[in-house]
Amino acid sequence: MPHFEDQNKIEKTAFSLANQLLREGKLEEAIAAYRRAIEQNPNFYLSHYNLGEVLAKQGKLDEAITCFHRASELKPQFFWAYQRLGETLYRWVREDTNSLPDNHPLVASYLDNNSPAKNLLTLDDEVFLQANIHLSNEDFIREVYRCYLQREADEGGFQHNLRNLATSTTKEGRQLIGSGFRKSVEFKQLIESCYLEAAIAAYEIAIKINPCSYDCYYHLGRALEALYKFDEAIFSYRQALQIKPDFNEASSELEILLKLLGRFLVETEQNLSKTISIRSKIAYNGKAKVKTRTEKCKYLFTHIPKTAGKLITELVGQQFAEEERFFFLFDDTFYNEYKKKKGTDQYQKRRFFSGHLSYDMLELVEPDYTFTFLREPVDRVLSCYFYWRQVHKNDMTTDFDGNLCHLIDPEVDWEEDLMRHLQNPYTGKSLELLNTQTWQIASNLYNRKPWSEREILKRAKEHIDSFDFVGIYEELESDMISLFQEHGWQVPSTFQHMNKTEGRKQISEVSSSILEAIRSANELDIELYNYVLQLRC
Repeated sequence: MPHFEDQNKIEKTAFSLANQLLREGKLEEAIAAYRRAIEQNPNFYLSHYNLGEVLAKQGKLDEAITCFHRASELKPQFFWAYQRLGETLYRWVREDTNSLPDNHPLVASYLDNNSPAKNLLTLDDEVFLQANIHLSNEDFIREVYRCYLQREADEGGFQHNLRNLATSTTKEGRQLIGSGFRKSVEFKQLIESCYLEAAIAAYEIAIKINPCSYDCYYHLGRALEALYKFDEAIFSYRQALQIKPDFNEASSELEILLKLLGRFLVETEQNLSKTISIRSKIAYNGKAKVKTRTEKCKYLFTHIPKTAGKLITELVGQQFAEEERFFFLFDDTFYNEYKKKKGTDQYQKRRFFSGHLSYDMLELVEPDYTFTFLREPVDRVLSCYFYWRQVHKNDMTTDFDGNLCHLIDPEVDWEEDLMRHLQNPYTGKSLELLNTQTWQIASNLYNRKPWSEREILKRAKEHIDSFDFVGIYEELESDMISLFQEHGWQVPSTFQHMNKTEGRKQISEVSSSILEAIRSANELDIELYNYVLQLRC
Protein backbone atom coordinates (compact mmCIF):
# COMPACT_ATOMS: atom_id res chain seq x y z
CA MET A 1 0.00 0.00 0.00
CA PRO A 2 2.19 2.89 -1.25
CA HIS A 3 0.05 5.60 0.35
CA PHE A 4 0.81 4.38 3.88
CA GLU A 5 4.50 3.95 3.11
CA ASP A 6 4.69 7.54 1.88
CA GLN A 7 2.81 8.77 4.93
CA ASN A 8 5.15 6.87 7.26
CA LYS A 9 8.13 8.52 5.57
CA ILE A 10 6.60 11.96 6.12
CA GLU A 11 5.94 11.22 9.79
CA LYS A 12 9.43 9.87 10.35
CA THR A 13 10.95 12.90 8.65
CA ALA A 14 8.99 15.39 10.79
CA PHE A 15 9.68 13.53 14.02
CA SER A 16 13.37 12.95 13.18
CA LEU A 17 13.79 16.62 12.27
CA ALA A 18 12.27 17.65 15.59
CA ASN A 19 14.63 15.32 17.46
CA GLN A 20 17.61 16.73 15.58
CA LEU A 21 16.58 20.31 16.39
CA LEU A 22 16.20 19.36 20.03
CA ARG A 23 19.71 17.86 20.09
CA GLU A 24 21.02 21.10 18.59
CA GLY A 25 19.32 23.13 21.32
CA LYS A 26 16.94 24.90 18.90
CA LEU A 27 13.95 24.63 21.19
CA GLU A 28 11.47 26.91 19.42
CA GLU A 29 12.14 25.22 16.09
CA ALA A 30 11.89 21.81 17.74
CA ILE A 31 8.49 22.72 19.22
CA ALA A 32 7.21 23.75 15.81
CA ALA A 33 8.54 20.54 14.25
CA TYR A 34 6.95 18.34 16.93
CA ARG A 35 3.63 20.13 16.40
CA ARG A 36 3.89 19.38 12.67
CA ALA A 37 4.62 15.74 13.46
CA ILE A 38 1.53 15.64 15.69
CA GLU A 39 -0.60 17.17 12.93
CA GLN A 40 0.60 14.45 10.57
CA ASN A 41 0.02 11.65 13.08
CA PRO A 42 -1.90 12.71 16.22
CA ASN A 43 -1.68 9.18 17.65
CA PHE A 44 2.11 8.83 17.81
CA TYR A 45 2.75 9.05 21.55
CA LEU A 46 6.47 9.92 21.33
CA SER A 47 5.74 13.16 19.45
CA HIS A 48 3.55 14.31 22.33
CA TYR A 49 6.04 13.12 24.93
CA ASN A 50 9.08 14.79 23.31
CA LEU A 51 7.10 18.00 22.83
CA GLY A 52 6.37 17.90 26.56
CA GLU A 53 10.10 17.55 27.27
CA VAL A 54 10.91 20.68 25.26
CA LEU A 55 8.06 22.68 26.82
CA ALA A 56 9.25 21.65 30.28
CA LYS A 57 12.75 22.89 29.41
CA GLN A 58 11.20 26.26 28.61
CA GLY A 59 9.26 26.36 31.87
CA LYS A 60 5.87 25.95 30.15
CA LEU A 61 4.82 23.40 32.73
CA ASP A 62 1.06 23.41 32.15
CA GLU A 63 1.52 22.69 28.44
CA ALA A 64 4.15 20.04 29.22
CA ILE A 65 1.75 18.28 31.59
CA THR A 66 -0.87 18.17 28.86
CA CYS A 67 1.64 16.56 26.48
CA PHE A 68 2.79 13.94 29.01
CA HIS A 69 -0.83 13.15 29.78
CA ARG A 70 -1.66 12.69 26.09
CA ALA A 71 1.35 10.39 25.64
CA SER A 72 0.12 8.25 28.55
CA GLU A 73 -3.35 8.10 27.02
CA LEU A 74 -1.96 6.87 23.70
CA LYS A 75 0.36 4.34 25.39
CA PRO A 76 -0.95 3.50 28.88
CA GLN A 77 2.15 1.43 29.78
CA PHE A 78 4.59 4.24 28.88
CA PHE A 79 6.57 4.54 32.12
CA TRP A 80 8.37 7.78 31.25
CA ALA A 81 5.17 9.74 30.63
CA TYR A 82 4.00 9.13 34.19
CA GLN A 83 7.40 9.76 35.77
CA ARG A 84 7.87 13.03 33.89
CA LEU A 85 4.29 14.02 34.69
CA GLY A 86 5.02 13.53 38.40
CA GLU A 87 8.30 15.45 38.19
CA THR A 88 6.68 18.34 36.32
CA LEU A 89 3.79 18.64 38.79
CA TYR A 90 6.25 18.62 41.69
CA ARG A 91 8.41 21.22 39.97
CA TRP A 92 5.39 23.43 39.33
CA VAL A 93 4.50 23.43 43.03
CA ARG A 94 8.08 24.14 44.04
CA GLU A 95 8.88 26.85 41.51
CA ASP A 96 5.73 28.75 40.58
CA THR A 97 2.78 28.26 42.92
CA ASN A 98 1.24 31.56 41.82
CA SER A 99 0.48 30.10 38.39
CA LEU A 100 -1.26 26.95 39.66
CA PRO A 101 -4.84 26.98 38.32
CA ASP A 102 -7.47 26.50 41.02
CA ASN A 103 -9.46 24.30 38.66
CA HIS A 104 -7.55 21.68 36.65
CA PRO A 105 -9.64 18.65 35.57
CA LEU A 106 -6.69 17.03 33.74
CA VAL A 107 -4.55 16.99 36.87
CA ALA A 108 -7.58 15.89 38.89
CA SER A 109 -8.03 12.89 36.57
CA TYR A 110 -5.06 11.19 38.27
CA LEU A 111 -6.82 11.24 41.65
CA ASP A 112 -9.41 8.86 43.05
CA ASN A 113 -13.02 9.88 42.53
CA ASN A 114 -13.64 10.13 46.27
CA SER A 115 -10.44 12.09 46.90
CA PRO A 116 -10.89 15.54 48.54
CA ALA A 117 -8.09 16.79 46.28
CA LYS A 118 -10.02 15.71 43.18
CA ASN A 119 -13.14 17.48 44.46
CA LEU A 120 -11.14 20.66 45.07
CA LEU A 121 -9.51 20.70 41.63
CA THR A 122 -12.88 20.30 39.90
CA LEU A 123 -14.79 22.69 42.18
CA ASP A 124 -16.93 25.09 40.13
CA ASP A 125 -18.17 28.17 42.00
CA GLU A 126 -21.39 28.55 40.01
CA VAL A 127 -22.27 24.86 40.22
CA PHE A 128 -21.55 24.88 43.96
CA LEU A 129 -23.72 27.97 44.43
CA GLN A 130 -26.67 26.48 42.55
CA ALA A 131 -26.40 23.16 44.37
CA ASN A 132 -26.52 24.85 47.77
CA ILE A 133 -28.81 27.81 47.09
CA HIS A 134 -31.55 26.20 49.19
CA LEU A 135 -29.43 26.11 52.36
CA SER A 136 -29.77 28.61 55.16
CA ASN A 137 -26.95 31.12 55.60
CA GLU A 138 -25.52 29.13 58.53
CA ASP A 139 -25.56 25.81 56.66
CA PHE A 140 -24.21 27.42 53.50
CA ILE A 141 -21.18 28.84 55.32
CA ARG A 142 -20.46 25.50 56.95
CA GLU A 143 -20.64 23.80 53.53
CA VAL A 144 -18.26 26.39 52.04
CA TYR A 145 -15.70 25.53 54.70
CA ARG A 146 -16.09 21.81 54.03
CA CYS A 147 -15.74 22.13 50.24
CA TYR A 148 -13.22 24.97 49.89
CA LEU A 149 -11.01 24.41 52.94
CA GLN A 150 -11.71 20.70 53.58
CA ARG A 151 -12.49 21.31 57.26
CA GLU A 152 -15.20 22.39 59.66
CA ALA A 153 -15.76 26.11 60.22
CA ASP A 154 -13.96 27.76 63.10
CA GLU A 155 -16.19 29.94 65.27
CA GLY A 156 -14.52 33.26 64.48
CA GLY A 157 -14.58 32.74 60.72
CA PHE A 158 -18.10 31.41 60.81
CA GLN A 159 -19.43 34.48 62.63
CA HIS A 160 -17.49 36.88 60.37
CA ASN A 161 -18.93 35.35 57.18
CA LEU A 162 -22.39 35.15 58.68
CA ARG A 163 -22.33 38.91 59.41
CA ASN A 164 -21.22 39.62 55.83
CA LEU A 165 -24.11 37.58 54.43
CA ALA A 166 -26.61 39.44 56.58
CA THR A 167 -25.73 42.79 54.92
CA SER A 168 -26.12 41.69 51.26
CA THR A 169 -28.49 39.89 48.95
CA THR A 170 -28.32 36.13 49.15
CA LYS A 171 -26.76 35.33 45.75
CA GLU A 172 -24.29 38.23 45.59
CA GLY A 173 -23.20 37.68 49.18
CA ARG A 174 -22.64 33.99 48.66
CA GLN A 175 -20.69 34.63 45.47
CA LEU A 176 -18.42 37.03 47.37
CA ILE A 177 -17.83 34.44 50.08
CA GLY A 178 -16.81 31.82 47.49
CA SER A 179 -14.49 34.33 45.80
CA GLY A 180 -12.98 35.29 49.15
CA PHE A 181 -12.28 31.69 50.04
CA ARG A 182 -10.49 31.14 46.71
CA LYS A 183 -8.18 34.06 47.47
CA SER A 184 -7.32 32.86 50.95
CA VAL A 185 -3.83 31.58 51.81
CA GLU A 186 -5.32 28.40 53.23
CA PHE A 187 -7.11 27.60 49.97
CA LYS A 188 -3.94 28.21 47.94
CA GLN A 189 -2.00 25.87 50.21
CA LEU A 190 -4.65 23.20 49.69
CA ILE A 191 -4.37 23.61 45.92
CA GLU A 192 -0.60 23.09 46.17
CA SER A 193 -1.28 19.90 48.13
CA CYS A 194 -3.69 18.75 45.41
CA TYR A 195 -0.96 19.04 42.77
CA LEU A 196 1.42 17.09 44.99
CA GLU A 197 -1.24 14.40 45.45
CA ALA A 198 -1.54 14.17 41.66
CA ALA A 199 2.26 13.92 41.34
CA ILE A 200 2.24 11.06 43.85
CA ALA A 201 -0.53 9.32 41.91
CA ALA A 202 1.51 9.63 38.69
CA TYR A 203 4.62 8.21 40.38
CA GLU A 204 2.60 5.29 41.75
CA ILE A 205 1.38 4.42 38.25
CA ALA A 206 4.97 4.61 36.99
CA ILE A 207 6.17 2.28 39.75
CA LYS A 208 3.47 -0.25 38.91
CA ILE A 209 4.84 -0.30 35.37
CA ASN A 210 8.48 -0.41 36.45
CA PRO A 211 8.88 -1.51 40.10
CA CYS A 212 12.67 -1.41 39.86
CA SER A 213 12.91 2.33 39.16
CA TYR A 214 14.92 3.62 42.12
CA ASP A 215 14.74 7.14 40.68
CA CYS A 216 10.94 7.06 40.72
CA TYR A 217 10.88 5.90 44.35
CA TYR A 218 13.25 8.74 45.22
CA HIS A 219 11.07 11.40 43.59
CA LEU A 220 7.98 9.85 45.13
CA GLY A 221 9.67 10.20 48.54
CA ARG A 222 10.30 13.91 47.93
CA ALA A 223 6.67 14.52 47.00
CA LEU A 224 5.45 12.61 50.07
CA GLU A 225 7.85 14.55 52.28
CA ALA A 226 6.51 17.84 50.86
CA LEU A 227 3.05 16.71 52.00
CA TYR A 228 4.43 15.89 55.47
CA LYS A 229 3.74 12.19 54.94
CA PHE A 230 7.03 11.36 56.58
CA ASP A 231 6.57 7.65 57.26
CA GLU A 232 5.58 7.03 53.65
CA ALA A 233 8.51 9.17 52.44
CA ILE A 234 10.93 7.15 54.59
CA PHE A 235 9.56 3.93 53.15
CA SER A 236 9.93 5.27 49.60
CA TYR A 237 13.54 6.37 50.14
CA ARG A 238 14.31 2.96 51.60
CA GLN A 239 12.78 1.29 48.54
CA ALA A 240 15.05 3.39 46.30
CA LEU A 241 18.07 2.33 48.34
CA GLN A 242 17.03 -1.29 48.37
CA ILE A 243 17.15 -1.26 44.56
CA LYS A 244 20.29 0.92 44.35
CA PRO A 245 22.26 0.83 47.60
CA ASP A 246 24.78 3.47 46.46
CA PHE A 247 22.08 6.01 45.55
CA ASN A 248 23.60 8.98 47.39
CA GLU A 249 20.72 11.41 46.86
CA ALA A 250 18.19 9.06 48.45
CA SER A 251 20.61 8.20 51.28
CA SER A 252 21.16 11.90 52.01
CA GLU A 253 17.44 12.78 51.93
CA LEU A 254 16.63 9.87 54.21
CA GLU A 255 19.34 10.78 56.70
CA ILE A 256 18.17 14.41 56.85
CA LEU A 257 14.55 13.37 57.34
CA LEU A 258 15.38 10.83 60.06
CA LYS A 259 17.48 13.40 61.90
CA LEU A 260 14.69 15.95 61.60
CA LEU A 261 12.29 13.48 63.18
CA GLY A 262 14.77 12.43 65.85
CA ARG A 263 14.83 8.85 64.55
CA PHE A 264 18.38 8.67 63.26
CA LEU A 265 20.45 6.13 65.18
CA VAL A 266 24.15 6.35 64.40
CA GLU A 267 24.94 2.81 65.49
CA THR A 268 22.34 1.26 63.18
CA GLU A 269 22.04 3.71 60.30
CA GLN A 270 25.29 5.60 59.87
CA ASN A 271 25.76 3.61 56.67
CA LEU A 272 22.22 3.84 55.35
CA SER A 273 22.71 2.07 52.06
CA LYS A 274 24.27 -0.95 53.74
CA THR A 275 21.63 -1.15 56.47
CA ILE A 276 18.65 -0.57 54.26
CA SER A 277 19.62 -2.91 51.48
CA ILE A 278 20.55 -5.86 53.64
CA ARG A 279 17.69 -7.99 52.31
CA SER A 280 18.47 -7.07 48.73
CA LYS A 281 22.04 -8.28 49.26
CA ILE A 282 20.83 -11.83 49.82
CA ALA A 283 20.39 -13.55 46.48
CA TYR A 284 17.21 -15.48 45.80
CA ASN A 285 17.46 -19.19 46.55
CA GLY A 286 14.90 -20.71 44.23
CA LYS A 287 14.54 -24.21 45.66
CA ALA A 288 12.97 -24.73 49.04
CA LYS A 289 15.77 -27.02 50.20
CA VAL A 290 19.46 -26.76 49.44
CA LYS A 291 20.93 -30.02 48.21
CA THR A 292 23.45 -31.87 50.31
CA ARG A 293 26.66 -31.28 48.38
CA THR A 294 29.50 -33.70 48.05
CA GLU A 295 32.93 -33.61 46.46
CA LYS A 296 31.33 -34.93 43.25
CA CYS A 297 28.62 -32.24 43.10
CA LYS A 298 28.18 -30.96 39.53
CA TYR A 299 27.61 -27.20 39.04
CA LEU A 300 26.11 -25.37 36.06
CA PHE A 301 26.24 -21.61 35.58
CA THR A 302 23.75 -20.38 32.97
CA HIS A 303 25.47 -17.29 31.59
CA ILE A 304 23.09 -14.72 30.12
CA PRO A 305 25.01 -12.35 27.78
CA LYS A 306 26.33 -9.16 29.43
CA THR A 307 25.60 -10.11 33.04
CA ALA A 308 29.25 -10.20 34.21
CA GLY A 309 29.38 -13.88 33.29
CA LYS A 310 33.07 -13.90 32.40
CA LEU A 311 34.00 -12.61 35.85
CA ILE A 312 31.63 -15.06 37.57
CA THR A 313 33.01 -17.95 35.52
CA GLU A 314 36.58 -16.97 36.31
CA LEU A 315 36.03 -16.63 40.08
CA VAL A 316 33.92 -19.77 40.50
CA GLY A 317 36.18 -21.69 38.13
CA GLN A 318 39.14 -21.07 40.43
CA GLN A 319 37.46 -23.40 42.96
CA PHE A 320 37.94 -26.36 40.61
CA ALA A 321 40.89 -28.14 39.05
CA GLU A 322 41.52 -27.43 35.36
CA GLU A 323 40.29 -30.85 34.23
CA GLU A 324 37.03 -30.29 36.17
CA ARG A 325 36.11 -27.10 34.31
CA PHE A 326 34.23 -26.92 31.03
CA PHE A 327 33.78 -23.42 29.59
CA PHE A 328 31.91 -22.98 26.31
CA LEU A 329 30.19 -20.22 24.36
CA PHE A 330 26.80 -21.25 23.00
CA ASP A 331 24.59 -24.32 22.67
CA ASP A 332 26.27 -25.67 19.54
CA THR A 333 29.74 -25.52 21.14
CA PHE A 334 28.49 -27.43 24.15
CA TYR A 335 26.39 -29.92 22.21
CA ASN A 336 29.21 -30.90 19.83
CA GLU A 337 31.52 -31.47 22.79
CA TYR A 338 28.82 -33.39 24.63
CA LYS A 339 28.26 -35.77 21.70
CA LYS A 340 31.97 -36.44 21.32
CA LYS A 341 32.98 -36.88 24.96
CA LYS A 342 29.88 -37.80 26.97
CA GLY A 343 31.08 -41.33 27.67
CA THR A 344 34.77 -40.57 28.14
CA ASP A 345 36.61 -40.43 31.45
CA GLN A 346 37.62 -36.88 30.68
CA TYR A 347 33.99 -35.76 30.46
CA GLN A 348 33.03 -37.63 33.62
CA LYS A 349 35.52 -35.52 35.59
CA ARG A 350 33.74 -32.28 34.67
CA ARG A 351 32.23 -30.59 37.71
CA PHE A 352 31.76 -26.95 36.68
CA PHE A 353 29.97 -26.10 33.43
CA SER A 354 29.63 -22.46 32.37
CA GLY A 355 28.36 -20.82 29.19
CA HIS A 356 25.41 -19.32 27.32
CA LEU A 357 23.47 -22.56 27.66
CA SER A 358 19.73 -22.57 26.96
CA TYR A 359 17.50 -24.07 29.62
CA ASP A 360 16.19 -26.81 27.33
CA MET A 361 19.72 -28.31 27.20
CA LEU A 362 20.29 -28.42 30.96
CA GLU A 363 19.13 -32.02 31.15
CA LEU A 364 22.16 -33.06 29.13
CA VAL A 365 24.44 -31.88 31.93
CA GLU A 366 22.27 -33.25 34.77
CA PRO A 367 23.71 -30.74 37.28
CA ASP A 368 23.29 -31.00 41.05
CA TYR A 369 23.45 -27.23 41.53
CA THR A 370 22.33 -24.53 39.08
CA PHE A 371 22.77 -20.79 39.29
CA THR A 372 22.42 -17.71 37.09
CA PHE A 373 22.50 -13.92 37.23
CA LEU A 374 20.01 -11.47 35.67
CA ARG A 375 20.50 -7.80 34.85
CA GLU A 376 18.21 -4.77 34.59
CA PRO A 377 16.99 -5.21 30.98
CA VAL A 378 17.46 -1.71 29.56
CA ASP A 379 20.99 -1.45 30.93
CA ARG A 380 21.82 -4.96 29.65
CA VAL A 381 20.66 -4.14 26.10
CA LEU A 382 22.74 -0.94 25.99
CA SER A 383 25.78 -2.79 27.30
CA CYS A 384 25.31 -5.58 24.75
CA TYR A 385 24.85 -3.26 21.78
CA PHE A 386 27.84 -1.05 22.61
CA TYR A 387 29.90 -4.20 23.18
CA TRP A 388 29.12 -5.10 19.57
CA ARG A 389 30.30 -1.68 18.46
CA GLN A 390 33.49 -2.17 20.46
CA VAL A 391 34.30 -5.75 19.42
CA HIS A 392 32.31 -6.51 16.25
CA LYS A 393 32.16 -3.09 14.59
CA ASN A 394 33.54 -4.32 11.26
CA ASP A 395 32.28 -7.91 11.44
CA MET A 396 30.00 -9.46 8.87
CA THR A 397 27.15 -11.77 9.77
CA THR A 398 24.28 -13.43 7.91
CA ASP A 399 20.68 -12.33 7.86
CA PHE A 400 17.74 -14.70 8.23
CA ASP A 401 17.88 -15.41 4.48
CA GLY A 402 21.52 -16.47 4.67
CA ASN A 403 22.91 -13.33 3.00
CA LEU A 404 26.07 -11.64 4.23
CA CYS A 405 25.50 -8.28 5.93
CA HIS A 406 27.04 -5.92 8.47
CA LEU A 407 26.19 -6.48 12.13
CA ILE A 408 26.81 -2.77 12.73
CA ASP A 409 25.71 -0.47 9.91
CA PRO A 410 28.62 1.93 9.38
CA GLU A 411 26.48 4.35 7.35
CA VAL A 412 24.14 5.44 10.17
CA ASP A 413 24.52 6.72 13.72
CA TRP A 414 24.26 4.34 16.66
CA GLU A 415 20.67 5.29 17.56
CA GLU A 416 19.31 4.44 14.13
CA ASP A 417 21.37 1.26 13.98
CA LEU A 418 20.14 0.09 17.40
CA MET A 419 16.52 0.88 16.44
CA ARG A 420 16.97 -1.30 13.34
CA HIS A 421 17.88 -4.29 15.53
CA LEU A 422 15.04 -3.58 17.98
CA GLN A 423 12.22 -2.93 15.53
CA ASN A 424 13.26 -4.96 12.48
CA PRO A 425 15.59 -7.75 13.66
CA TYR A 426 17.29 -9.13 10.56
CA THR A 427 19.94 -11.46 12.00
CA GLY A 428 20.11 -14.06 14.74
CA LYS A 429 22.46 -11.79 16.66
CA SER A 430 19.62 -9.27 17.02
CA LEU A 431 17.87 -11.74 19.31
CA GLU A 432 20.45 -10.93 21.98
CA LEU A 433 18.66 -7.57 22.34
CA LEU A 434 15.08 -8.88 22.43
CA ASN A 435 13.81 -10.48 25.65
CA THR A 436 17.06 -12.45 25.80
CA GLN A 437 16.89 -13.33 29.48
CA THR A 438 13.32 -14.64 29.30
CA TRP A 439 13.90 -16.81 26.24
CA GLN A 440 17.20 -18.24 27.48
CA ILE A 441 15.66 -19.16 30.85
CA ALA A 442 12.35 -20.30 29.34
CA SER A 443 13.75 -22.47 26.55
CA ASN A 444 16.25 -21.31 23.92
CA LEU A 445 17.75 -17.93 23.08
CA TYR A 446 18.00 -18.43 19.32
CA ASN A 447 15.64 -21.28 18.46
CA ARG A 448 12.47 -19.54 19.61
CA LYS A 449 9.27 -21.55 19.62
CA PRO A 450 5.89 -20.13 18.53
CA TRP A 451 4.59 -19.64 22.06
CA SER A 452 2.43 -16.83 23.36
CA GLU A 453 4.13 -14.19 25.50
CA ARG A 454 2.24 -15.43 28.58
CA GLU A 455 3.44 -18.98 28.01
CA ILE A 456 7.07 -17.90 27.53
CA LEU A 457 6.99 -15.80 30.68
CA LYS A 458 5.24 -18.51 32.69
CA ARG A 459 7.92 -21.04 31.73
CA ALA A 460 10.72 -18.58 32.53
CA LYS A 461 9.31 -17.89 36.01
CA GLU A 462 8.87 -21.61 36.70
CA HIS A 463 12.46 -22.25 35.64
CA ILE A 464 13.73 -19.36 37.76
CA ASP A 465 12.06 -21.06 40.72
CA SER A 466 13.95 -24.26 39.94
CA PHE A 467 17.40 -22.63 40.14
CA ASP A 468 19.35 -23.13 43.36
CA PHE A 469 20.66 -19.57 43.26
CA VAL A 470 19.62 -16.46 41.29
CA GLY A 471 21.70 -13.31 41.63
CA ILE A 472 21.43 -9.92 39.95
CA TYR A 473 24.13 -7.91 38.25
CA GLU A 474 23.29 -4.76 40.23
CA GLU A 475 24.20 -6.59 43.47
CA LEU A 476 27.05 -8.58 41.94
CA GLU A 477 29.59 -8.30 44.74
CA SER A 478 27.21 -9.03 47.64
CA ASP A 479 25.48 -11.85 45.74
CA MET A 480 28.82 -13.44 44.84
CA ILE A 481 29.83 -13.26 48.49
CA SER A 482 26.58 -15.03 49.44
CA LEU A 483 27.22 -17.71 46.81
CA PHE A 484 30.81 -18.30 47.96
CA GLN A 485 29.85 -18.37 51.63
CA GLU A 486 27.09 -20.89 50.94
CA HIS A 487 29.67 -23.30 49.51
CA GLY A 488 32.47 -22.54 51.93
CA TRP A 489 34.70 -21.15 49.18
CA GLN A 490 37.32 -18.50 49.85
CA VAL A 491 35.69 -15.12 49.12
CA PRO A 492 37.70 -13.22 46.43
CA SER A 493 39.51 -10.07 47.53
CA THR A 494 38.38 -8.18 44.43
CA PHE A 495 35.51 -8.27 41.95
CA GLN A 496 37.07 -6.41 39.04
CA HIS A 497 34.78 -6.61 35.98
CA MET A 498 36.14 -8.44 32.95
CA ASN A 499 35.13 -7.98 29.33
CA LYS A 500 33.71 -4.58 30.31
CA THR A 501 32.08 -2.50 27.59
CA GLU A 502 34.14 0.66 27.11
CA GLY A 503 32.69 3.89 25.79
CA ARG A 504 29.07 2.78 26.17
CA LYS A 505 26.22 5.22 26.68
CA GLN A 506 24.70 5.25 30.15
CA ILE A 507 20.92 5.26 30.54
CA SER A 508 21.01 8.94 31.56
CA GLU A 509 22.73 9.78 28.26
CA VAL A 510 20.17 8.05 26.03
CA SER A 511 17.09 9.75 24.60
CA SER A 512 13.69 8.79 25.97
CA SER A 513 12.58 7.53 22.55
CA ILE A 514 15.44 5.01 22.42
CA LEU A 515 14.80 3.93 26.02
CA GLU A 516 11.13 3.41 25.26
CA ALA A 517 11.99 1.35 22.17
CA ILE A 518 14.26 -0.87 24.31
CA ARG A 519 11.56 -1.26 26.95
CA SER A 520 8.91 -2.08 24.34
CA ALA A 521 11.14 -4.75 22.83
CA ASN A 522 11.97 -6.23 26.25
CA GLU A 523 8.70 -6.18 28.16
CA LEU A 524 9.02 -9.88 29.07
CA ASP A 525 12.56 -9.38 30.41
CA ILE A 526 11.38 -6.44 32.49
CA GLU A 527 8.58 -8.51 34.02
CA LEU A 528 10.92 -11.44 34.69
CA TYR A 529 13.51 -9.15 36.30
CA ASN A 530 10.82 -7.58 38.49
CA TYR A 531 9.66 -11.07 39.44
CA VAL A 532 13.15 -11.90 40.70
CA LEU A 533 13.34 -8.60 42.62
CA GLN A 534 10.04 -9.41 44.34
CA LEU A 535 11.29 -12.87 45.28
CA ARG A 536 14.41 -11.35 46.79
CA CYS A 537 12.26 -9.13 49.00
